[in-house]
Amino acid sequence: ILNDIKSKDSDVRAKAAKQLRSFFANQIKEMSSENFSRFLDDVNSKIVRLVNSSKTEDKIGALIAIDELIDLDYHQENAGKKIVTIANWLRLGLGSNNVIVMTMASKALGRLVRTEGTLTVEYVDFEVKRALEWLELQGDRFESRRFAAVLVLKELADNSPTLFNQYVGVFFEHVWTTIRDPKLGIREAAILAMRAVLRLISKRENRSRHQWW
Repeated sequence: ILNDIKSKDSDVRAKAAKQLRSFFANQIKEMSSENFSRFLDDVNSKIVRLVNSSKTEDKIGALIAIDELIDLDYHQENAGKKIVTIANWLRLGLGSNNVIVMTMASKALGRLVRTEGTLTVEYVDFEVKRALEWLELQGDRFESRRFAAVLVLKELADNSPTLFNQYVGVFFEHVWTTIRDPKLGIREAAILAMRAVLRLISKRENRSRHQWW
């Protein structure tokens, strides 16, 4: 399955990801929580190698597979480990310099926080703060981090609005420099992030909404 996930053929990759999901689901049903935890450790090492690969197709295949695994119900004892494991995979993807890989990783991050809800409080807090720090990095050397940052902030605002609410003020303090970024792609992504936050604000009560409109 993992060999097919690395395929350059998108249909082969997609089919392999579905097969991995099915295999995972069966292991969850058949294994004890202890054995499944060891199984997850083994899979983790393989996924990490794919996401860290120098080949773009390996990274893309890994992220397609990760996306298929997000909404599976793990054993209750492994619920926290699931979030930590998938979050680490996605952080590796967000650290890429490839636009497609970063975009896929950010969308998968959005699905993770939407699926797991309140279990991701610490994760959302970490990702928002890191993204805000990355917005302040200047120069060509850090353009991929600024791009990843606005992608992450958009997905968190869209998919975890309740948790993101507390960061609205600091978001607006940081986002303006990115909207004026020399790179068009970063400016466009920053505007999409701002739209997501404005949508969030529009659903607030009038008193809170008037502060930002």
